[in-house]
This record gives sequence, C-alpha cells and structure tokens, in this order.
Amino acid sequence: MEQDGDADPAAMHDRLTDMSEAIAVASLLLASSPHATQRAVMNICANGTDNFEGGTESSRDAALAQGFTINGLVLGQDAELAQYFRSSVIGGPGAFAMDISDAKDAGEFMTRKLVRDLLASAPADAPRFRIE
Repeated sequence: MEQDGDADPAAMHDRLTDMSEAIAVASLLLASSPHATQRAVMNICANGTDNFEGGTESSRDAALAQGFTINGLVLGQDAELAQYFRSSVIGGPGAFAMDISDAKDAGEFMTRKLVRDLLASAPADAPRFRIE
C-alpha cells in the first residue's frame, strides 16, 4: 500500500485543499465585476489547511492589497484549523472566521454569517450589536 508521502501528486488531486487558488480566482471575479460596491467580500470554506504549493499568504496579501475582505468558514470544530484560518486566510476590514461542526446546523450558520457580513458593512456610527 502506498503512503500519502509517496503518492503521485496528480493521483492525490482529490485530497488537495488549494485555498490560495480559491482566493486568487475569487479576487479575479471580484475585480472584474461590473457592479460597483463599497465592500467586496469573499468567503473561503474548508475542512483543512492549504496543502498545495506555496500556501495562502501571497494570494491573500494580493487580495487585501486590492481592498477585498476574506472571511473564513471552518468546517469542523478543530481549534488548530480555526487558528490557521485566523493567521493565514482571513483579512481585511471586518474579516472573521466561523466554524460549523455539523451539517444540520448549516442554516443557522449561514444566517449568522450573513448578519456578521452585514454588520461589518454598516457605517462606523451605526449602532452595534453582538452576534452570538
């Protein structure tokens, strides 16, 4: 039996988490949008760290330089993964990382995420509420 370390990268393609490419593609889509906006947000959702060449830093930094916000949606209740999202994935004004432990909670999770996005877009002098 072949170990993952010995496997051909092409054969492992279905096990790769390429968040750097997801950020780069989302940046292209946001930059080419014909609709003007004051805040452009992408949401990166994953159950693992970026394990494809180079990591997330250069694509994340390029997205942030364009003024984009990157939120992280962490699948699972893994404290190390959540910390990885906070240090290596998310960034920009109002950025946040949230985790979801069970698919049955997806509706509530998406509602909370939408409310957080909307609150982050509110003017600085707008009343603030804490979202649990």
